[in-house]
Amino acid sequence: MRLIEVDSMALSDIIKAADLIEEAKNNSVDQDHIHIWSDLYDLLSTEEFNAFYHALEHETYASEETIVKQGDPQWRLCFVNKGRVKLCYNEKENETLVKTLGRGNVFGGTSFFDDSVWTLNAVTMGAVELSTLSMDRVEEWGEVYPELEAKLQVYCQRFDRVNEFFISSGAERRAMGRFPFTGTVCFSLLDDKGSSTDTSICGDGLDISIGGFSFVSRISNRKQARTLLGRQVELSLANDETPGKSIRLTGIVVAVRNLHSVELEPSVHIQFDSLLELKK
Repeated sequence: MRLIEVDSMALSDIIKAADLIEEAKNNSVDQDHIHIWSDLYDLLSTEEFNAFYHALEHETYASEETIVKQGDPQWRLCFVNKGRVKLCYNEKENETLVKTLGRGNVFGGTSFFDDSVWTLNAVTMGAVELSTLSMDRVEEWGEVYPELEAKLQVYCQRFDRVNEFFISSGAERRAMGRFPFTGTVCFSLLDDKGSSTDTSICGDGLDISIGGFSFVSRISNRKQARTLLGRQVELSLANDETPGKSIRLTGIVVAVRNLHSVELEPSVHIQFDSLLELKK
């Protein structure tokens, strides 16, 4: 209003400038992209569409190029605009093809929304064009577009079939057999040299297998979770059934789940550096 008070003749110029800006935004929209993702954009309001569309980064890849590696703590949601991508699972020296994705498919949703490391490799099959969304941009939306992240998550659920592969193939880590663990757990973050740091977290055990462990934590937000993912840790487990005794193990944080669940408490999931030996 101050600008208008200084020069009332500037009002028409302000309106023209606003129209030019809006026209430039509309001209910058890739109509082919809009067609590919029309089902998604139908769920969004005009304001949400603008926020989402202009938050995307557009990337190109050559044939047989790795987009993301299994185990990477990388928070990007990937939209395939052109070409094909194969999702593969590595176990020891074996590589298993999970599925191939083409134009109009989304991948990375599980890691993106559940704050976990990538469980698969994503590799191009020929030239590929992607649009990617970073979690940093999602967090910028904050209270301005409170429903946008939820709408995006619901949309991505239709593409998330990764868990079906782990269940049907036996590659799921839970196939090792998990058992309830009632006891206290504390872990310390390790530095690059494998030495303990002053940062430690404690919680109550949930379950344990020969390959990993999970426990209820007091982590309250996504930023805290992201600082843990991919970090090497040293654990101290005290079982309620054997008071006074504890075991020490090392591993890596692979997931922090249920951060936004009303029914479930947040939980930390750790993969051991080596499998536990079973007593016969």
